[in-house]
Amino acid sequence: MLKDTDYTFASIRVRAAEGKGTPKERLAHLTAASSAEQLRAAVLDFTDVLPDEPLEAALRRALDEAAALLRDAVDDIAPYRFLFYPYDCCNIKIALKNAIRPSAAAEEMFTFGTVAPEEVLRAVKARDWKVLPQHMASAAAEAIAAAEAGDTRGIDLLLDKACFADMRDNVRESGVPFFLDYVAAKADATNVLSAMRLSRLGMQNTAAVSFFSRAFVPGGTMPEDAFLASDGTLADGETLAERSPVSLRDAVKKIAADNLSAGDAEHLLDDAREKLLAAVRTKPFGPEIPAVFFLTRECEIQAARLLAAGFRAGRPREETERKVRVQYV
Repeated sequence: MLKDTDYTFASIRVRAAEGKGTPKERLAHLTAASSAEQLRAAVLDFTDVLPDEPLEAALRRALDEAAALLRDAVDDIAPYRFLFYPYDCCNIKIALKNAIRPSAAAEEMFTFGTVAPEEVLRAVKARDWKVLPQHMASAAAEAIAAAEAGDTRGIDLLLDKACFADMRDNVRESGVPFFLDYVAAKADATNVLSAMRLSRLGMQNTAAVSFFSRAFVPGGTMPEDAFLASDGTLADGETLAERSPVSLRDAVKKIAADNLSAGDAEHLLDDAREKLLAAVRTKPFGPEIPAVFFLTRECEIQAARLLAAGFRAGRPREETERKVRVQYV
């Protein structure tokens, strides 16, 4: 059992590195930017931007630095692996696809997963998976075997499902309620989005249910049959809202009632999940604080990237702002 008092120093360290103001104030500064130049200046709230450094490079570096600080601040990184498994998952996908069809994508691998990029590449090349997280190791072996037989479509589905299984196991081992709740909400939201997207595609019922079963990720509070109607088809949005956890219920209701687009639905569910951070942000210290620091930095970087993309595309500011995730204090 992790004790709050064991994380006093780590909590102080990460809070000192958060940046100017509260997360909500930093997000407000980002969204107030009316040009790419103003956005670049706003990013200085949480990371330095070198004079000739592209904004994307600065944001990438900010994420690297946040991961490095978390690793350095805590005595044992093991309880926080769930934060880095998604980056392992992305790296493994890149390595698998690169093994099938070489490309420059391997240069874009993340540097701060639980497995170094060069080790991931070696594992795929040697077909020796033991260095990878348990469930992703099994999925990588299955995916490469299928790909070599001519079926490359399952790589993403297999690795995503395995990534959530590794995250689930990690937070269960730590036993921290916030970690458990966050991963469960992330899994539930992922499955809700999958079910709703498939329902809108107009696929035959049997095909839609079969594909959903392949896409379903573990670790949530909603079992797979919660997404099915009594006749065995995918449940409608209203039913999913009734079966969703309290933390996501209002968001699922709004998505169903307003028939929101997939992108808007995803952002609404992200916002609902991020509210979980509010419940622990005011704690003076504890194992949750380093995790909240890293999750907050992810939100800020994602917001900056969305806003930068909006400026590049010439989209109306209001349209871009709608896509920015809310960050709660």
